[in-house]
Amino acid sequence: NLVCVEHGISANGQKTLEAIQQSAKETGREYVFREVLKDKFVPRALLVDLEPSVIDEIRTGAYRELWHPLQLINGKEDAASNFARGYYSQSRFEMNDVMDRVRILVEQCDNMACFKLLYSANGGTGSGLTSALCERLSDEYGKKHKFATTVYPSSGYSELTVEPYNALLHPPTNMAFCDCVVITDNEAMLNVVEDSLRLRHAGFTVPNRVIANVITTQFLSHRYKFVGQQYFHVDDLLINLVPYPRIHFPMMAFAPFLGPSCQDFERINAVELVRAVFEDTNQLLSVSVDRRAYISCALLFRGATTPLEAVNAVALMKGDQMSRARFVDWCPTGFKIGVNFSPPVQATEHNTVALKNARLTMIAGNLSIRDVWTGVGRRFDQLYEKRAYVHWYLAEGMEEGEFTLAREHIQQLVEDYEAIAKDSEEAVYDTSINHTQKEMNKSVVRATPRIKHRPHNPTDVNVNQATTQNSLRTSENNEDNISLDTNQHHSNFINVDGANVSRLKCNWNMNVMRRE
Repeated sequence: NLVCVEHGISANGQKTLEAIQQSAKETGREYVFREVLKDKFVPRALLVDLEPSVIDEIRTGAYRELWHPLQLINGKEDAASNFARGYYSQSRFEMNDVMDRVRILVEQCDNMACFKLLYSANGGTGSGLTSALCERLSDEYGKKHKFATTVYPSSGYSELTVEPYNALLHPPTNMAFCDCVVITDNEAMLNVVEDSLRLRHAGFTVPNRVIANVITTQFLSHRYKFVGQQYFHVDDLLINLVPYPRIHFPMMAFAPFLGPSCQDFERINAVELVRAVFEDTNQLLSVSVDRRAYISCALLFRGATTPLEAVNAVALMKGDQMSRARFVDWCPTGFKIGVNFSPPVQATEHNTVALKNARLTMIAGNLSIRDVWTGVGRRFDQLYEKRAYVHWYLAEGMEEGEFTLAREHIQQLVEDYEAIAKDSEEAVYDTSINHTQKEMNKSVVRATPRIKHRPHNPTDVNVNQATTQNSLRTSENNEDNISLDTNQHHSNFINVDGANVSRLKCNWNMNVMRRE
């Protein structure tokens, strides 16, 4: 629903009255929807699940007239929360149909830029079938980028005993076949709902709506062609987020997280937004970024924020000695800034997050990501030490050596992050300690005269001027961007209400967004 409201499309695929008065370029709907008949639009998307119940909800739901029937694909049996079953057994029956529809969607694009995937790595379909799909996409569309947003299990929230197996067997595919994988987890989103939005016992519907708001700010058509915005290319995003091929696992943060009852009592500016996204309470991953250095950072503004306000807010953040925005020593000016002037929208029934006039989504690589992989490896070791449930994986065609190989991949990834953190985190920690000690000396040694330091000048801070200038340029070429969305946790991306992450089925929602 949120994406339809964003682009002026009703539940039956027709343009709304407001959209009729606007041109296609003003709404950007041609990047996400394809016009099949006069004023009849179909999503450039593909939803796939191994069992029919979730897809049947879409076929019989309020948006049944929106979807092309052949773009809703389901099998007859699920993956039983088994990576091997989704990767080896069930993928054989559905992969040909999936790739045929992918080919048709790609051919309907003028110039496709990338695939966008959303899925959960907790269950068998999201981890196994997605791995098989990524391999096929790389074989047939090797030069096209694959940008994924993934839900990984967390230490404090788990509903499946075999989650550690699935979560450990899937990442080697991400490392080999995906260009960038943004990581989030259910525990962090539930904490946001309960602590920031003050909603108790919300279930999974509200977190789905939260992630829908984040995704629309992150990577939809308004990032590409709306009047008055900074131009933002997927290549620019990947270049700034991925310093090394294997270090391509950033995290997300969003601000402001306010309930609807608070929206009339809060006034948000760019400085407050930037400060908020660096706080632990606004992260969509259950890790602490305190005293952890950043590897890369993309700040995606939307609404009533000008480029000058955004740059000044970042400069002020970098000039603050106690700021959390500390980067590794070899990347001191790692901000990528994107500004979009189009106001945020909200579906009438999706009033979970307050509709403020400005929003900010941060996609950032942080050294705290290694805690995710360390936790996955630790939980895997506890389970695999007893060889518990291994026989179910071997029965689907896996070899036991694949467990060991996947564990080595995770350990190597942890060591890669530790190699980056070895010097950088020590420098960040020492800087914080030295600054604190100086403040203590000022207060204790009263006879020492205070030295007046020159005020920080924002112009002294280099906020990646080259990339900022690149963001201001206007696109000359016409490209498309395909978004492939898996697991019903993210089916709210195209408004599928009531989708439950814990069911761990898989929907692939492929959105093609053209850019002019």
